Amino acid sequence: MQTDIKDISSREPLILRPGDDAWGPFGVNCEPHLPTGAVIDSVSATAYLDGTEVPDLIEPDSETTTGDTDIQIKFQATGDVAAGIYYVDIELTLVGGAVKHLAFGPVKVEGWS
Repeated sequence: MQTDIKDISSREPLILRPGDDAWGPFGVNCEPHLPTGAVIDSVSATAYLDGTEVPDLIEPDSETTTGDTDIQIKFQATGDVAAGIYYVDIELTLVGGAVKHLAFGPVKVEGWS
């Protein structure tokens, strides 16, 4: 079964609630932020809340490339993920070894109201 890819390149904040798991995959088109002709070899993402790394916000090993300049990531709000506004550092390793960092966000985790 194919999952619909949601483009989060230019959208409102992504909102998660406690217990959300494998939310996505969400697609990011990185082409506007890369040199002409660049190809992404690999991707990793790290989430931060108030400058502190929060590894549990991104589903482990969910960061994948889906084309030369497109990536996918799944988010989750399981375990000890606290409510708040998160930002994500997306690290792209390009074919040839160059590394590019992109900031993505906000990702908002909110409790039930």
